[in-house]
Amino acid sequence: MPTNDHRQGEHSADSDSGNQVGSHFRPDSDLKTAMPNPGTNLGLIGTWRQILLNDAGKRFITEEEFLEWDSKCTITNQNIIWKSGVRQNVSVFSYKLDQTTSPQRIDWMVNGRTVKGILKIDGDLLNICIGSKRPLDFDPAGSPSENLFVFRRTNAPPVEAKSADNVQLENAFADFEAAALSGDQAAIEQAILQYQNVRSSDKTERFVQLLNHSDSTVRVETVRLFGRPEPGYGKVMIPGPALVQMLTMLDDKKLSVAVRCEIVTILLQGYEGDRQPLYAKLRDMGADGHFAVPALASFISDKQHRHWSAGGGFDAPVGAVELLDSWGAGAEEAVPDLIIALRHSNQWKFVPAVATALGAIGPKAKPAIPGLRRCLKSSDSNLRTAASKSLEKISGKDGNN
Repeated sequence: MPTNDHRQGEHSADSDSGNQVGSHFRPDSDLKTAMPNPGTNLGLIGTWRQILLNDAGKRFITEEEFLEWDSKCTITNQNIIWKSGVRQNVSVFSYKLDQTTSPQRIDWMVNGRTVKGILKIDGDLLNICIGSKRPLDFDPAGSPSENLFVFRRTNAPPVEAKSADNVQLENAFADFEAAALSGDQAAIEQAILQYQNVRSSDKTERFVQLLNHSDSTVRVETVRLFGRPEPGYGKVMIPGPALVQMLTMLDDKKLSVAVRCEIVTILLQGYEGDRQPLYAKLRDMGADGHFAVPALASFISDKQHRHWSAGGGFDAPVGAVELLDSWGAGAEEAVPDLIIALRHSNQWKFVPAVATALGAIGPKAKPAIPGLRRCLKSSDSNLRTAASKSLEKISGKDGNN
């Protein structure tokens, strides 16, 4: 294996400044559209289960541990959808592949920056090595900032007579599609019950296909299906492939604003970490994302949501408020909801963000002046500062006057 000095020297021509990937790198969401991969390695596409992490030669996480975490990724032509942990947290990010080199090169788009790596497929095993500079081989021990991920392809079911579970799945799929096309709500509810009772592990992949259906009514009803809380669990859990398609639907201006707002509302139901792909998508849409202001505002102020409950302040939708802040006067419609949010229990991060967003909206946020003046008496210095600055932006006077 080359020495560390030799490795660093050869990396220099291929490095990005400020692109340090620490030993605790984890994939994160970056939903900017990837450049097409015209030479996509078809052997790469599919679902892979993580079986090993070699953290710069210092830490090894084995297959037995990963089985407990249920860490896996689904790779499409443009995106990598990574699910892991007890809550099956989902991260979606784009990638570019260069098959003209040996080993093949892969660039992951993470939080607006590029993480450089190499990959190889050996039978049912996928090896990806990444670092702050593109690795030269698949041995990370010589560099303190490299990580080796090893995955095993999940086995496809054998081609044989359909099992009872698969028959049940196909019946549920056909019934749901027919019910959605007919618009018969009673039939749709019955089909949803069928879907929830299906035990086949393929049901998510099968139903995600309906999000690309030629009939918009079927697509909308499928969104609502994935927006249902899990039976017996009570939480909305959007599967990774469904999340990607639902985010794409936000760009579809053939869908009504009401339907697109409904998609936003559904995607807001998870924990704050789960909402990040939605925030990133709407931010990237710029002014075209302003249609979502009513949905975001309602979620912020509706006291039926978890973040308003006792002890729920940790899950306050700070990202939604920061998004409204970035839109400035374009978020004027949210002012009444932001005024309500000034009384939220999370005074250390959420309410200061709310105060700042009101200031960004400017003079059109004048109804918020009494609430902001009340915030000047808060024991939290960040909130007092944010309220004072926003009062000046809204009224043109110092907050203490």
